This record gives sequence, structure tokens and C-alpha cells, in this order.
Amino acid sequence: MLPGRYSLIHYAARQSWISAASLPLEKPGDVGLGPFSTRSLNGDFTSNVPQLLRGLGRKSDVILIDIASDRHGVYPVAGSFVSNTGELKRSTMLETLDHGDLIEFGTTEHKRLFRQSATKLRRVMTKAGVFDRVLVLNLRFAAVADSGEPMPLARGMTAPEVNDKYEYYYKVLASLGFALTPEPPSEFVVANSRHKWGLQQDHFIDEMYHWWADRVDEFVEG
Repeated sequence: MLPGRYSLIHYAARQSWISAASLPLEKPGDVGLGPFSTRSLNGDFTSNVPQLLRGLGRKSDVILIDIASDRHGVYPVAGSFVSNTGELKRSTMLETLDHGDLIEFGTTEHKRLFRQSATKLRRVMTKAGVFDRVLVLNLRFAAVADSGEPMPLARGMTAPEVNDKYEYYYKVLASLGFALTPEPPSEFVVANSRHKWGLQQDHFIDEMYHWWADRVDEFVEG
């Protein structure tokens, strides 16, 4: 999150909680993406988060998690699930994959699957002895940019719409005993118009990341 302040052991990107808790699928072949995107898509298909928690969790002072990718929904595939990520859409997989209809974020079915998945991953973390090292970012999507530019939609939703739908998911995690960061100050929930990955509702000004880093420090120090 802040280079030089932390040493990153591993980054499991673009893997929703429902996919992470589902049965592993065969790793895709050549999907026509770059190294990072290919690694992310492979991790999503093979549902490698439980394996990473068991193998690397005890080497970490903190296991920092967000649920930003969960808003994309999931596709049922062969008794399992894959995340509806940008990587999946850009790859050659979606055209050839035998999948069911998209289970959309915020629907009754998606909420049910998320609760089941969070419960399962909590058991995995507890058995691995790392649950007390897990901190979930209580993220709020930004409705304004520092430049005053109009904010692009996030999968067709405004920031208030995304944030409203996310309330259920954070309540589930809290009810299961997960540690969550406090809700961030509104003055920091501002999109960065000069962000290296572009203007998006979850690409924030530097103050937001420094505020989160302080919360991580507090969590590690106990």
C-alpha cells in the first residue's frame, strides 16, 4: 500500500471471496494477458487463497484484505465459481468457458454465497492459526475527485450505490469476528485524478492510504 513502509510477502489480486472459498478449477492455459493479469486469473481459477493462508500466513504480521473485487459478481463453473473480473473479460476464457448466468453483487444469492464463503475462510484462517492477523479494509468508494471531474461509474453504479450495497457484506464479516478498519474520514474518500491507474471510485488521494497505513500500524501493535 505504501512502498518502503511495509514489505509485501504476496499479493493475491482480483479474487473474490466466493471464488476463493470454492473448489479449485483447472488453471487456464495461454489467456493472452500480461504476467500480473495471468497470475491473478490463474489464482482465481485455482482458488489459491486458502493455500496461501496456510503457507504464508504465519510469515505475515498482518494479512490485509479488501472485498473490492466482490462487487463484480461471480459465474458458476463446474460446481465452483470464478470472479467476473476485468482480467476474465479481457482474456479468451469467457468465450469458451462453460459457465452459468452471472450471480450479481447485492442479490440474495450472492449474499448467501458470500456469507458461506466468509464462514469457510474464517475456519481456514483459524485452523492455520492466522485469524488474529487478518484485517479487512472497510472501504468506501469515492463520489468526488480532487479535480472536480465527474466520477466514472463502477460497473454501472455510482459510489453511493456501491457503498449502500456493501453495507451487508461488512456486517457479515463483523458478525463473524473479522477485524475491520474504522469507516474512513469523508475528507479522505476522494478519488485521485492523477492516479497512475486512472480515475476510479477506488483510486484515492494519498491521504487515504496514509490513514489506512496508520490503522494497520495500530492493528499490528495491538
